[in-house]
Amino acid sequence: MGSGAAKTRFLEPSWKNLPPVDALPNTGEAARRILDALEGGRKVVVFGDYDTDGVCASAILARTFKALELADNTATVLPDRFAEGYGLTMAALERLLTEHPDAKMVVTVDNGITSANETAELVRRGIDVIVTDHHLPGDELPECLTVNPHVASCAGCDELCGAGVAFVLAQAIVAEARRRGRVPKRPRLAGELLVLAGVATVADVVPLADCNRDLVAESLRLFDMDAPIGLRELRNHAAKRAGRLSAHDYAFMLSPRINAAGRMAKADIAFRLLTTHTREEARRLAIEVDNLNAMRRTEENRIAQEALAQIDAMGARPAYVVAGRGWHKGVLGIVAGRLAEQYGVPVAVADGEQGSIRSAAGINVREALDDVADCMERYGGHAPACGFQLKEGRLEEFRERFAEACAKRATASRPAATACDFEISPEDVSVELWHALQKLQPFGVGNPEPVFAIKGVTFSEVAAIGDGGKHLSLFLKGAHALRALWWQHGGEAAAFRKKCATPHTVTFSLMLNTYGGERAELALKSAEA
Repeated sequence: MGSGAAKTRFLEPSWKNLPPVDALPNTGEAARRILDALEGGRKVVVFGDYDTDGVCASAILARTFKALELADNTATVLPDRFAEGYGLTMAALERLLTEHPDAKMVVTVDNGITSANETAELVRRGIDVIVTDHHLPGDELPECLTVNPHVASCAGCDELCGAGVAFVLAQAIVAEARRRGRVPKRPRLAGELLVLAGVATVADVVPLADCNRDLVAESLRLFDMDAPIGLRELRNHAAKRAGRLSAHDYAFMLSPRINAAGRMAKADIAFRLLTTHTREEARRLAIEVDNLNAMRRTEENRIAQEALAQIDAMGARPAYVVAGRGWHKGVLGIVAGRLAEQYGVPVAVADGEQGSIRSAAGINVREALDDVADCMERYGGHAPACGFQLKEGRLEEFRERFAEACAKRATASRPAATACDFEISPEDVSVELWHALQKLQPFGVGNPEPVFAIKGVTFSEVAAIGDGGKHLSLFLKGAHALRALWWQHGGEAAAFRKKCATPHTVTFSLMLNTYGGERAELALKSAEA
């Protein structure tokens, strides 16, 4: 693709840029085999995952089967995070077959690529298996039909998330069904599935380039018209403002609530929310999911405080491993991500031997775990995020060796807190600049929101705001008295009041405040004297 075409595609992302439905290897064959099974009266069970990506991927196939009037002979099974762990484990497999003894085909979404033994067991029991996944494969591939861009890909689709792969498969299923004379009963089905794929793409923190950028941009554009009723009710219940959603809203408003079901209770609650077709049920489930998210926040804050105390006692390290007992396993990954962002290095958070890792500074933590595989009972994931189960008694060894493995992969780069794209003056901050930047949306991994810097600023009107005073509000002094907000820094209000007159360099992204009219404000990233 030439530079001009690449620029046009970046500025004008569209579903029209997506590759043909059967371009991803094995997708067409998978679609044909699934339809053959369903039209032949054989039971098809979709096995998903308990996070936003896995729940959305499962909902994509469920809504597709419903639209094709093939849902009666299908079922969806999501793993229990606490009793069965991630992916297609033997425990999950046995439950699947107990609940659905008539299953003749199992289709995995967002998992399965590292479950060679489990897929082999299903095949041994006479069940056809199709694995669709986006995670990195292990040493042994499943001996079944596999759709995974990390096994065999097509141009621009290498970084699809699990729901992205499921979306491509759903499109192939619909195309094959049309060839067989079966027309979907929901005319806006493609829009519904696009919205789900876009939410999951942002939630799973995959690069927003190529196909992913097209999926997310179209998802945001179509949300108000085509989002499943459950997603719309969740947005209505959770949103504090009206207006078109952004990728930030997907990441910080919708995804945490969808995730909360699997973290604090059962992912089936979120799955029902994304597949219901009735407003009454959608409203009830949206409230239930929102309440679970409130519980998740409380537990997350408790564990984060205990983990912070451990990190402070360790001093500076290339990676941190913190562990406790009685830490809620459903929020370990969130705490790991929060700490990794704060300290700029990979962080592993474990309850006993089971834990989650989140990356920072571009370090591939899946590769780092390969270096310490002998410490593990089980692990899996991809470059920015992994889950693991340690062998008993290996925590201290893992703590040291994981830090060494991450140190080898550390890249020389400025800390994210001080990096900026452009240095500007206060008078450059405007509503017009904010609107111009929106042409670069959606922002996320691979297309970060532009970060600006202003030097030599002093402050006034410093205040802790928000629930419990957890955020910091302050104004830049001068002719252009800009308001700045610093999320999660409310505890520093007293310290800032003492150094208001000291010149600082601030880095920030722009945000738009629409209360009482439009005005541009700063979302601070750092403030260094």
